[in-house]
Amino acid sequence: MNVLVIYDGQGNITSVAVPAGHAQGQVRLKPQPGQLVTELDVPDVKDQQQHDEAAYEHLRAIAQDYRIETGPGQPKLARK
Repeated sequence: MNVLVIYDGQGNITSVAVPAGHAQGQVRLKPQPGQLVTELDVPDVKDQQQHDEAAYEHLRAIAQDYRIETGPGQPKLARK
């Protein structure tokens, strides 16, 4: 499943969201100065149509337990 991640220049994740309006092309995020946005494929996240607490908890855990690695190539998740 794809998620949108907002992160700073050091790779610290500040927000994780499921692009709910993605099908209609309505995804809009406005990062603060010094923040970046990337879309990542994250396994084990429940389908975006299932808005239950477990799915939200998984997104919170991503922000808490991971950071964005911004080496050569595309940004990717890395455990803290």
